[in-house]
Amino acid sequence: MFYLCNRVRKKWKKQISESAHEATPGKEASFSFIDSYVKGKRIVMLGESSHGVGDYQTAKIELIRYLHDNHGFHVVVLENGFMETTLCHDLLSEYSLEKKVQTACLDIYHTEEMLPLFDVEWGKRLHLTGMDVQPTYPNVSRHVQMWLQKNVDLTISEEYKELDKRFFDLDEQIRLKVKKRQKPQVEDTMHRYERFLALFDEYINAHQDHHPRMLKAIRRGILNRIEWLQVCMKGYFSSGALRSAFMFKNLEWLIEDYYKDEKMIIWAHNYHITKSRTIANWLIKMKPVGEALTEKYHDEVYCIGLYAGSGEMASYLRVNLGVADLKKRYLESLFYKLYSGYLFLDLTGARESSKRMWYQRKWELLEMGKYPKRMSPQQAYDAILFINEVSVPTYLPVPNRDDKDV
Repeated sequence: MFYLCNRVRKKWKKQISESAHEATPGKEASFSFIDSYVKGKRIVMLGESSHGVGDYQTAKIELIRYLHDNHGFHVVVLENGFMETTLCHDLLSEYSLEKKVQTACLDIYHTEEMLPLFDVEWGKRLHLTGMDVQPTYPNVSRHVQMWLQKNVDLTISEEYKELDKRFFDLDEQIRLKVKKRQKPQVEDTMHRYERFLALFDEYINAHQDHHPRMLKAIRRGILNRIEWLQVCMKGYFSSGALRSAFMFKNLEWLIEDYYKDEKMIIWAHNYHITKSRTIANWLIKMKPVGEALTEKYHDEVYCIGLYAGSGEMASYLRVNLGVADLKKRYLESLFYKLYSGYLFLDLTGARESSKRMWYQRKWELLEMGKYPKRMSPQQAYDAILFINEVSVPTYLPVPNRDDKDV
């Protein structure tokens, strides 16, 4: 049995060697092998097994630069608050790169590795936006209020200011879980936002030529405030399913309305971009955005999952976690040390080939470098990008959130 197992593994490794591509970190031209795979695609999804990996961030930005320069992908959608990401360049133009990232993005992106994505030298050619209804920090909201005061109407500006202060105060108290005594306050806030949206729509309809894109983005952000409170009103599992549904709605709106004629890259956790549900997803009735996008846009979508073989990843609290030893049942054990650079494996060939391939069976893949998740690679992704050894990002200093200009 041991001999057979090793024979089969040798066969799988031979298959990998025959079809894999190696990308050299730091050399944009080394991604030219992806040209045939993304031809005709409008949406490329880039996953990651953990948010706390500096090498993932670097690899994804290198790939984004290549896709932008060579294939006309101009929109990058982060797993980050929609309003804060979409408006960061317009409203925070005077901020340094570090301060812009710390103000507009969740803590997971507060790294030196993320800065090139916000760099005005090439990043200004990109349109950054977000797909999440989860808010980041209040400072962008303060800039929205000042913009409304200057460009729209004082009454609308003051109403927005009061509502968003109430929203962020409430969000700090509920932290994803609304207690029974807090429900009336949450429901009242949602109703107030709905009334405000009606007022806002009246203004937009009366001033259709007055900053239309900015007003559309702000309106969508206000709608996301209501949706986030709806998420928080749900239980633990159902809240995740609803959040995923709202993220897809944001993406659908970006694709069909706000960036109607643009190609886009979606940056999120593997959990969100996967094209098929795990048993756990089925049980909680959660459809990942990757599955929803593939169902609607079919062959326009190309999905890449990112995994690692060794090293360290950081938790949400910036605690370093070592990648688990690679057992033979882990898919990563097949890739480990086959190549020295980025290992790229397209999985779409199985749909045309009669040959039994390594990615047509179920494997365990490690999320967060520690937690095995069983899946069929070819059903979950169109490709896998594997890195032998990874390290945690270089985090920016934690800003002082009491400073209203942070």
